[in-house]
Amino acid sequence: MTSYVCSGLRIESELPLPLPVCRLAPGDPDLVVLFGGFEVPDGNTQFPWDVGGAVYGVVTEGILIRAKREADFLVTESSIRVGRSSASKEDLGDLVVRMALGFVLQSRSMLAFHGAAASRGGKAIAIFGERGAGKSTTALGLAKRGWGLLCDDIVVIEPNGNVPRGAARVRLNADSYNRLMDGRQATKAPLDMDGKYPVESGIPARAGTLAMALIVEAAEIDKVETREIRGHGKLSAALGHMHSPPGIGDPGSRLGRAASVISGVPMYGIRRPAKRFALEELLDTIETLSFREAP
Repeated sequence: MTSYVCSGLRIESELPLPLPVCRLAPGDPDLVVLFGGFEVPDGNTQFPWDVGGAVYGVVTEGILIRAKREADFLVTESSIRVGRSSASKEDLGDLVVRMALGFVLQSRSMLAFHGAAASRGGKAIAIFGERGAGKSTTALGLAKRGWGLLCDDIVVIEPNGNVPRGAARVRLNADSYNRLMDGRQATKAPLDMDGKYPVESGIPARAGTLAMALIVEAAEIDKVETREIRGHGKLSAALGHMHSPPGIGDPGSRLGRAASVISGVPMYGIRRPAKRFALEELLDTIETLSFREAP
């Protein structure tokens, strides 16, 4: 078993996970990842819900998940059991961190969003957006400017506004990889099962207090545009990116906690040119906003 810490959870795993290896303090871990520890129930098992390319259903033993037709997972608050699969152990470990872990967070009533986060000086910025908006590219770009890379894919926000370090392995499309990886070409890099290029780079950060939230969008415009989101619009903008799968936990409680956390921080919508790699302009805008909001 190897020990990790991710999203505030102490994890011990039989599979290699794309997380920093660490030494845990004495005591039981919060989560155990076991490989080949269960058989999928009978062929009549129902998977009534679909989220993020995975289908799942609630069974007596926990939450049964089938991910990308590659593997089955049985999830409870304290364990992830990985069924046998033809996928490599590295790919299975990646699925544990990017997909199965999200179900654990929900079963433990933790507040989690699809996005990325970076921090500097103890202050964290959460970056939300739809698929292809540029969340991962933006987070890695900030890291290259000296920010701490907190997480990619899943952003956990604790009730006190703390953003713990999560999975800091960024996955890039080919154009972002070619521009951000100091001359290295995507054609020579390994692809993950989603057809993206995993990158373990940037300056890691331990944690930060949420100081600002951004909604990034690719648009048919010529330059980066910014607008402040106020009042109830902040919660509406964030809810579309919150992990809240049906059938798991209390959605009303999640909504209340999300409102409490999001209402207390400034939020901006940022549109970037879809047809031009305007990352430096985007990063300049984000840093200007961060300085403006600094106490």
